[in-house]
Amino acid sequence: MDRTERHQMKHDEFVERTMQLVERVGANPQPFLVGAAVVVVVVLGAWGYWSMSAARRARTAEWVSQGLAAITAPLASPDEARPADPYRPSFADPAARARAAVARLAEAAEGSAPPARLARALRGIARLQAGDDGALEDLEAAYAEWKDDPTLGGPIQAAYALALEGAGRHEEAVTVWQRLADAEREIYPRDLALAGLARAREAAGDTDGAREAYQRIIDLYGNSAAADEARDALARLE
Repeated sequence: MDRTERHQMKHDEFVERTMQLVERVGANPQPFLVGAAVVVVVVLGAWGYWSMSAARRARTAEWVSQGLAAITAPLASPDEARPADPYRPSFADPAARARAAVARLAEAAEGSAPPARLARALRGIARLQAGDDGALEDLEAAYAEWKDDPTLGGPIQAAYALALEGAGRHEEAVTVWQRLADAEREIYPRDLALAGLARAREAAGDTDGAREAYQRIIDLYGNSAAADEARDALARLE
């Protein structure tokens, strides 16, 4: 197997893992769906204090809202999908959903005002879902700005950690997953944060640390799907 084939296999595996994570988080809307919506409402509502034209505010608000609608859109059969619907779209597959979100957020991400920075953060999440190498740059900036936000902080930290893993920067990913797993207030599903921590530790060569994180999942979430995966991982690491 040549280097190109190995790279493609790793890329495909990373995209698949990202998609699986996105689908699992979709079952718990608090970390992302509600959080992102609250941030959008607060930020867009504050625009009235900015010296920009009403038309510009309206256009940017529309772009951000449509991008958020795409990121959180449900999947549907090809015959029933509504990819062109601006505010209630649905898509035939996750890749199409991610590409649409990136495209919708492109205009809103221009500029330096808070709405543009929010759009770039959301675009980073969409790019990650799409397997776009540009995700890391967007998410690095988003992490620096939004990591402590009580609403978007959780999903942005997780997305940034996944992007670091995809770039092979596993020790940095460990730091981010650890921060998220140890947060006093659960701003992201803790079992998923611990699973990310265990995976990143294992990839970084810290097998003992990975075992510890997997065991913590079992101790705290013994009946969850994450615990089943943790048991399989511990058996594999024996």
